[in-house]
Amino acid sequence: MHERKSKVIGLIRVSSEQQAEEDRAGIPRQREVINRTIKANNLECIEMIELSDVSGTTVAKSYEIQRVLKMVSTRVIDGIAIADIDRLIRPDQFEDFALLQVFQDAEATLFCGDQKHDLSTDSGYLNTGFQALMAGNEVRTLKRRVHGAKESKRQEGRLPTTTITLPMGISYDRNKEKQGLLPTECWSYNSEVQPVVEAFRLVDEEGITNLSELGRRVGIHHRTLRNQLRNELYTGWRVYDHKRGKEKYPSKNGKAPDRKKVKRTADEIIRVRVLEPGAVDQERFNRVNKLLNTTNGNWSESRKGGTKHLLTGVGFCGHCGERLYCNSGKRKDRKSHAYYYCKQNDYLNRRKGCSCELKNKRQDATDEKVAEFVSKELTKPSFLNDLLTSYHKVEESKKLSSENTVVDWVSEGKKLKRRFENIENDYLEGSITADQFNRVSGKLAEKIKEAEANQRKTPLPPSDDELTQAISRLARGALAFNRIQDPAKQKVAIRQLFSKIHVTNDGISGISLMRQPEDFFDTEVGIHMDKGSSPRPT
Repeated sequence: MHERKSKVIGLIRVSSEQQAEEDRAGIPRQREVINRTIKANNLECIEMIELSDVSGTTVAKSYEIQRVLKMVSTRVIDGIAIADIDRLIRPDQFEDFALLQVFQDAEATLFCGDQKHDLSTDSGYLNTGFQALMAGNEVRTLKRRVHGAKESKRQEGRLPTTTITLPMGISYDRNKEKQGLLPTECWSYNSEVQPVVEAFRLVDEEGITNLSELGRRVGIHHRTLRNQLRNELYTGWRVYDHKRGKEKYPSKNGKAPDRKKVKRTADEIIRVRVLEPGAVDQERFNRVNKLLNTTNGNWSESRKGGTKHLLTGVGFCGHCGERLYCNSGKRKDRKSHAYYYCKQNDYLNRRKGCSCELKNKRQDATDEKVAEFVSKELTKPSFLNDLLTSYHKVEESKKLSSENTVVDWVSEGKKLKRRFENIENDYLEGSITADQFNRVSGKLAEKIKEAEANQRKTPLPPSDDELTQAISRLARGALAFNRIQDPAKQKVAIRQLFSKIHVTNDGISGISLMRQPEDFFDTEVGIHMDKGSSPRPT
């Protein structure tokens, strides 16, 4: 009688895409060690997984590792085969050890080179935990040394990172650094610095503070130019006033973890002279930044005291359902008015052949109608009663109409998950290949994600009590709206009462109320005003 072979999955992981290239020995070495381990322990490898650009500190967030852990917990496999323990885990915080708990609960084995780790035993628990801790400590020690070396270079005035991080027009010569020359001899300005210098001149001498206009004149994108004008390296000073914080932001599937930038404390700020003379005079640099900061402040103040468009954020087209936008209405040498327009009528959509029958609506006239509607119509008991009656009629007709059948995304999501589990079981039983499983499971995963998103978008119908409370709140809000004179406060009141206001060529056609006033764009209670041709708000 043949002895049953233990089923395992081989795991190969490298931390960067460069390590996965053909001229590097990382992946071939790991594969060779794993194959030797499988042969020595008489194992059955059902799949070999390769992960690239996945850090050991975020490996648990990888989709492939999550799938492996599920197979371990359900005892589909008896363990995994890896070249080194740090290929599976490099903890830099204690919560990372939770990954090993799955192996302990399932009494699974880690086949690591010439060692076997059974976490259900005392020796396996101790050895595995200690080796994982050592692997994590190696990373922490390496990071501390690298960080210290970089900080030392920053304080000396040298460049600790790649030259791609330098702003436009500034160069750093690595060869001169290797020759032992002074840091100031390694830095230099190149020909690309002239457009930046010209931008400083235009702001200082001609008073041009519009970054888009500056960008057009000097040939630099305005977003890039904004950062260039605030970089003191153009004055000859290298300043480090930010650093990477402790909080990590791993991208999808655990790849390329990054840390958020935070401000340095006063004693951590590094300021060193690296270029003499600077391309821009220090006094000019200070004047330009003071002017740009003042301009931003004036813009904010002017916006605070300007016209408040009541439908901004809550206005929607009653014909096609798209969002309404409002142009500024600013014209030179002549008086003009702002207009609300449907997104379908934007010039970019018109180029694609899209359009909507909604005509442009004068902003001031439309806002006046909205204010009149809220202050007069929504305070009438008869009108509020009509809203309740109209809503119940629409809900009843929706249930009876086969044409307006609403997809039950909760049930749809459960069905898709069951299909995913069935496909996974077929793969584990050997009925389908790994390629077939990856192809089908990828499509199902996208559909499950879509169903879950639609579950969040599709609110449950409100109960009678919720609907009555919403109508009552609507009436109280309308009475309060009558006492508000400040346009900014009127806009806040509108957004607290409504999540959507639908507008057609004939006027307001439908509204959607907020269940909770403070949650501006949360779950909606759709109220149809039943005025004829316009569709019910979605």
